[in-house]
Amino acid sequence: GHLKTRAKEIFVRLQEAWTSGDWEQARAYESDRLYQVHLFWMDRYRSQGMRNHIEQVEVRGVDLVKLDRDAFFELATLRIRAAMIDYTTRGEELLAGSKSQVRGFSEYWTFMRRAGFEPGKGKEAGSCPSCGAAIKVAMDGRCEYCDANLSSGQFDWTLAKIEQDEAYAG
Repeated sequence: GHLKTRAKEIFVRLQEAWTSGDWEQARAYESDRLYQVHLFWMDRYRSQGMRNHIEQVEVRGVDLVKLDRDAFFELATLRIRAAMIDYTTRGEELLAGSKSQVRGFSEYWTFMRRAGFEPGKGKEAGSCPSCGAAIKVAMDGRCEYCDANLSSGQFDWTLAKIEQDEAYAG
């Protein structure tokens, strides 16, 4: 349904933002804390002259593994199985990964949203769910047009946590 479709879309968009070096593209899809963690790592790579390249992203499967709900929020953990070419360079030097080998992997992504949320009918992906304007998100996660907090899970599923397959404890 909606969650799996949104998870796939966010997965691909975050890979695009990461490989482009423009992490602001990811702002509308992540919680404040996760966004700051990723921004830290992107800045760290940049300061060391390193670049992570992600190509040929393919989502092979999305499975719901856990759903939690309290009075305020719903948390959904999905196992995302994917494959991509993933390598890191400094200038022309290959530091890690392979420029030709497609690597399969899975990760556990936990999304959150406000309890009782119903996806807005007729809202376009890439538009603010509050005002409908094309998404332009400030550093604080708010729509630059209507000031709605898009990274709070208030309007749709927002990515809160990523765990590697071997680290996921359920």
